[in-house]
Amino acid sequence: MRDIKTRRSRQLAYWTMAGLAVGAGGALAQTATENAPAPADTSGALQEVVVTAERRSENVQNVPIAITAFTADTLQQRNLTSVNALGDMTPSVNLDGGSPFSGDRSVLSASIRGVGQDDFAFNLNPAVGVYLDGIYLARTIGANQDLLDVDRVEILKGPQGTLFGANTEGGAISIITHTPGNEEKFTAQVTTGSLNRRDFGFTADLPLIKDTLLSSITVSTQNRDGYQKVIPYPSNSPDGQTPFVVDPQTAYPKSGYQTGSAYGGYDVQTIRGKLLWLASDKDTVTFSADLNRQAQESLPYTILATYQGNLTTSTFSTLYNTCISSNAANVATNVQNASAVGPGIYAFPVGSPTNGVFSGLCSQARARVP
Repeated sequence: MRDIKTRRSRQLAYWTMAGLAVGAGGALAQTATENAPAPADTSGALQEVVVTAERRSENVQNVPIAITAFTADTLQQRNLTSVNALGDMTPSVNLDGGSPFSGDRSVLSASIRGVGQDDFAFNLNPAVGVYLDGIYLARTIGANQDLLDVDRVEILKGPQGTLFGANTEGGAISIITHTPGNEEKFTAQVTTGSLNRRDFGFTADLPLIKDTLLSSITVSTQNRDGYQKVIPYPSNSPDGQTPFVVDPQTAYPKSGYQTGSAYGGYDVQTIRGKLLWLASDKDTVTFSADLNRQAQESLPYTILATYQGNLTTSTFSTLYNTCISSNAANVATNVQNASAVGPGIYAFPVGSPTNGVFSGLCSQARARVP
């Protein structure tokens, strides 16, 4: 009996202490709440971003489209200087500056939700449309625009054919450049760094007739040396003694024939001008012109692995490699070797009809510079 009474006394004491602790905590909390300052009003903390995704100005929160908008302040604070840099800040969006084999950083390889186009060929349409002040950039070359004087960039997930037309199955990227101001203003930006990096740009607002005729001009230049060095094979090695390119540089029409000792550098100059005429309260007329010049080295590609193709499985790529590395004397033998299906066994041996067809394709006359 004594043990039972003792346990009951301890339990009563425990629950009594727990009740006091809870009561004291509630009193302390009430006192702290009464003495704490009134919370700040955060109803207006969310910044309003006005977009034109539906061809009219409206709050981005009211747009019934999956959209990501970047203002001029956001671009500057995060050092987003080109369109491809926005891909790291936007979910389900992949933007690469320079598609495979293009060798040009102005090429934009864009895909949204997995729908896009990686090829830079002129005969292929992109699946993500890029618009500069409402003007459609029909090809991926030159779509990786510089964002120096940009007021806003809108990335709309597709399809967007109803508002933006064809070639927007994946979505659309709308770039809105700086609108000329009614007051004189000058903004400049200078960046220097290693590898002789020298980037300079400025934007100037020059009102010709206030409240009537406004203008702006933007100039940008970007320069940097390449960081990937090209080291030729030693002249006394087998690879150095055998020329890698059978045809001379001038055998095919190209935009340039010079070679370099480094990859990854750039030399870009951009000029954009705008003239805004405020004809009336409802009518405005905008004249815009831009010029972009590039004279840069190739992109710094790195070979991770090599693949020896076979004409029976990867016909076109293997035939291409065989043709550009053969001449009239050995093309038939090389076609035979590229069709090996086992030790000493070939699908297209020398003298076979298929070997003759492939060898004839490689021997056809190629395009020459006039």
